[in-house]
Amino acid sequence: MDTKDSPVITLIQHVWDNANAATGHSWARLNRSLRNALVLAIDSGMKFGRDDFKVIEDRFRPSYWISDGEGIYSTAVESSNDTAAIAFERWRDRKPFFFSTCFHGRKRGRQRLHVGARFQWKSEYVTVTSFADDGASLIACSHTRAKATKENKYPQDKVLHRHVITRPELTKAEKGQLVEQKA
Repeated sequence: MDTKDSPVITLIQHVWDNANAATGHSWARLNRSLRNALVLAIDSGMKFGRDDFKVIEDRFRPSYWISDGEGIYSTAVESSNDTAAIAFERWRDRKPFFFSTCFHGRKRGRQRLHVGARFQWKSEYVTVTSFADDGASLIACSHTRAKATKENKYPQDKVLHRHVITRPELTKAEKGQLVEQKA
């Protein structure tokens, strides 16, 4: 069965076929352009097909321009492009993590969590830093604010707490049933 490409795949295919035509070949330019096209498709609100990321994987060598994909997933969530987020989750075979007090500069209610998402967990603000390979949990860290000194004008914040959080724990926390354990 021959299926028609989604507008997203059509855009990426157009970039794949026509990049470098005026400038001579450059892998860096092609990879950057493909990533920019994907971000444009997400951010502009294009509707993704359920298997678009699989098509991207099969046709366009995304390991060179998507990396682990978490930045793309974050863009999809922050752009409120649920079709892109769902297609990514399907590609990665990962169920979403939802939480009701997620912050992206402002409180927005129940949201998918993604790398960079901030929310309150066990009386502190944490940032999602990664997802477990098996998709069963995420890692979220709280940080201490480092103070600048004369010797070190740009100090790095340090990890205060590292939390491994599962979907059931998120559900319990939303219901006010998560009991904080003393360290």
